[in-house]
Amino acid sequence: MSYNYQSDDMDALRITFFSMLEDINDLRQSLSDADDANLELYDEANELEAEVDRLREMYDQDMFDAAEDYVELERSYNQLADKYIDLHDWIHDEDFLDFLFEK
Repeated sequence: MSYNYQSDDMDALRITFFSMLEDINDLRQSLSDADDANLELYDEANELEAEVDRLREMYDQDMFDAAEDYVELERSYNQLADKYIDLHDWIHDEDFLDFLFEK
């Protein structure tokens, strides 16, 4: 059985074909836009990761500096404690008390 295409059938096919081409081009553009957005998010994620690494390094350095400061403060405290003990011993020494209460 042969079918003779009518002019209206060809017009309808042509319209459908061009409509599908437009839809395909719109989808390509949407994919392109999605790819661009994806790349932008990827770049932003890399920047955030670099910032986290930088902050982690700063934190590690701050903790190292704080530990050094703590050791220095502990050393100073120990020196002051030794001086206090020496002063306390000197004040409570019998010779000092005798000298202090001698008239």
